[in-house]
Amino acid sequence: MTGPGGLIEFRTGEIDTIGTQTLGQQSEWDGIWERCRSQIGAAAAEALDAQTGTSLEERSQEYHRKSAMYSQNVGQQGQAVNQISAIATETNANMVRTIRG
Repeated sequence: MTGPGGLIEFRTGEIDTIGTQTLGQQSEWDGIWERCRSQIGAAAAEALDAQTGTSLEERSQEYHRKSAMYSQNVGQQGQAVNQISAIATETNANMVRTIRG
């Protein structure tokens, strides 16, 4: 639009109104998204429960049990490697003493 003195006049009031309305509806859109996300999550959990025959809680407990077992096994393997290393070092020292006489 042309304003006084032939200058172009920008009417931003409508843009402000749209922006205000959009911000006012943000919580409504957030609520819709949260309900949708919840329903998708519930459907996925239900499908996994049916597929695996176990609940999310049971799968979580099994995961923690297996993680603990894995950590224990790694620790035991580390101890075994240390023992083998000590035996190898001792054997090497004995061989050197034997060869030297």
